[in-house]
Amino acid sequence: MVRQLKPVETGYHQDRRCMDGTREALLKEITDWLTSGSEQRDALDGKTYWIYGLPGIGKTSLAHSICASLHDHKQLAGAFFCRRDDPNLSEPRNILPTLIHQLAMVLPPFRRIVAEHLREDPYVTPETMKHALFLNFIRKLPHLPGRTLVFVIDALDEWQY
Repeated sequence: MVRQLKPVETGYHQDRRCMDGTREALLKEITDWLTSGSEQRDALDGKTYWIYGLPGIGKTSLAHSICASLHDHKQLAGAFFCRRDDPNLSEPRNILPTLIHQLAMVLPPFRRIVAEHLREDPYVTPETMKHALFLNFIRKLPHLPGRTLVFVIDALDEWQY
């Protein structure tokens, strides 16, 4: 049923990670930041870690490495890698349904909420989806996950406006 969201194929790849032994300090800094105070935060008090810099310095490799680490620790909620040369990955309206679909695959209570909504409103598409829909789904969760879950979005500047 959640395929109705029309998610696009995107995600991290092991072969695009940082080379072994590189960026270790930065990866540790990000991992420490992700886990700091997670038990004290409200689920809707999200944190944002923005990595920026000149083209070619390895931001995308770093994002793939972060995804791999989060996946290993069962903390990857979803990932979207924007790409200017791919019409599906450069379309902003594809991000939200793809991330909702990915989270539904890793968090069964969320999947039930999404599936129920899609049964009640079978005409939901990426084009008709409201931005508040994701937060509405989160607010309906009966309890918070027992772990921090993280979304990784890479290359927002690759969107086609």
